[in-house]
Amino acid sequence: MTLLPVGYRRAHENDTRILNSIASSQSVRSLDRSLSYGLVGLTFLLCFNVLSHISEYVFLALVGLWLLKVYYQKSVSYMPTSLDVPILIFLGWIVLTLPFAVDPVYSFAEWRKALPRFLIFWFVLQVVRNRSQVKAILHAFVIGLGLLCLIEVIDFFVIGARAFSMDVRAGSFFGAHQWLSNYLIIGGPFLCLSWVSQEFAWEKVVNSLVSCVYPLALFLVHTRSVWLVVLVQTSLFFIFKITEKFFLSVGIVLFSVVVMLMAVNLSGEFQHVLAKNDFSNPNTLKLRFNTWNVALEDIQNSPVVGAGFGKHAFQILHPNLPNEIHKHIHNMFLGAAVQLGIPGLVFLLWLFWKILSASDSLLRKFVGHDSFQFHLALAIGLMTIGVMVRNSFDDMFHGPIVYLFLLFVALGFCLERHSVNIWSWVDRQKSD
Repeated sequence: MTLLPVGYRRAHENDTRILNSIASSQSVRSLDRSLSYGLVGLTFLLCFNVLSHISEYVFLALVGLWLLKVYYQKSVSYMPTSLDVPILIFLGWIVLTLPFAVDPVYSFAEWRKALPRFLIFWFVLQVVRNRSQVKAILHAFVIGLGLLCLIEVIDFFVIGARAFSMDVRAGSFFGAHQWLSNYLIIGGPFLCLSWVSQEFAWEKVVNSLVSCVYPLALFLVHTRSVWLVVLVQTSLFFIFKITEKFFLSVGIVLFSVVVMLMAVNLSGEFQHVLAKNDFSNPNTLKLRFNTWNVALEDIQNSPVVGAGFGKHAFQILHPNLPNEIHKHIHNMFLGAAVQLGIPGLVFLLWLFWKILSASDSLLRKFVGHDSFQFHLALAIGLMTIGVMVRNSFDDMFHGPIVYLFLLFVALGFCLERHSVNIWSWVDRQKSD
C-alpha cells in the first residue's frame, strides 16, 4: 500500500471540503428557488376550494423541501413577530380542550387539519425575503381569483339563471356561494393593491381583465353580507385616506353599520317591503337569531372548555335540531365560544387584534409615503376587517380561506425583516 504525504492528504481533504461546500450551496439555491416558485403555485391553487386537499399536500411537500434545505444549510433562522404567542396559545388551548369535547376524536382530527393552516404563517416568513417574491405571490392570487370569478360567472348563466334571479347564487361550480363570498372579500383589497403596484404592461392587462369579471361575480353571488362587507371595506378605505388613522376609521365605519342595521330593523315599513322579496326576506336572519340563542345557552352550559373544536361540534351536540334552527351557528365568534369556551373566543379575538395592530403600526410608519409596504399593510387591514364582518353572519374561516388569510398576513411581516432582530441557529460543525 502506498502512503501519501501528509501535506497531500490535507490538501485533498480541503479540496473535498470545498467541493462539498459548493455543492451544498448550489443545492440550497435550488431549494430556495423551488420553495419560492412552489409558494407561488400554492397561492394559485388555494383560490379553488375543490383543490383544497391537493393544496394541503403541496404545502406539506414544500415543508419537506424546507427541512431538506435546513439539512443542507445546517442553519435555520427565526423572525419574531407579534402573532407568535397568540397563534401558539390558540392552538394550545384547542389541545387542552380535547378531553372535554363531545367527540374528542372528531375535534382532534379538526385540530390536526387546522395545524398546517396556521403553520403556513411561519413557513412564509422562512421563504419570502424580498418584494419581488411578494409581488409574484400577489400576481398568482389575482390570476387565480380572476379565473375563479370567470368560471363561476359562466357557470351561473350556463345553468340558466338570470342576473337578477336573486334566488340563484354564483359559486356552485367550486362548492358553494359561501366559499366564493370569502374569496371575493379577501380578493378585493389585494386586487386594488395589484393595481397600484403594477410596473409592466402585462400586469395592466391582467388587472384590467380581473377587474372586469370581479364586480360581476360580486353581484351574482347575491349575498347581502358580502355586499355589506364591500361597503364597509370601501368606506374604511376612503375614511382612512381622510383621517390617516386606521383604528379611528374602523370605529367610525363599524358604528355607522350598527346604526344602519338598527334603523332598518326598527322600520316597520321597510320590514314589510323585505317580506315581499325572496332575496331580502328576513327569515334567514331570524333563523340565525334562533340558532344564536341556542349557541348562547351552550356557552352558559360550558363557558370554559366548550363543546369541542370543529364546525360540526354544534351539530354533534344537537343531533335533532328543529327546522327553525340552523345546523351551523353561522357566526365565527359565537362558534369559537361554543367550541372552545370563552377563553377560546378571547384568544381568537386577540389574534385578530394583533393583526389589526400590526397593520396600524405599518400604516403609521409609512403614512404619507406612496410605498408598496403602505398599500400592503392597508390591504391586510381591509382584508381582516372584511373577514371579521363577513364571518359575523357565517362561519367560513376554514380550509383554504385560513391558508390565504395567514399567508397574506405573513407577507406584511416579511418586508419588515430588516427592522427586527433575526435569531439564527448554525451548526457549529459547519463553522469549524
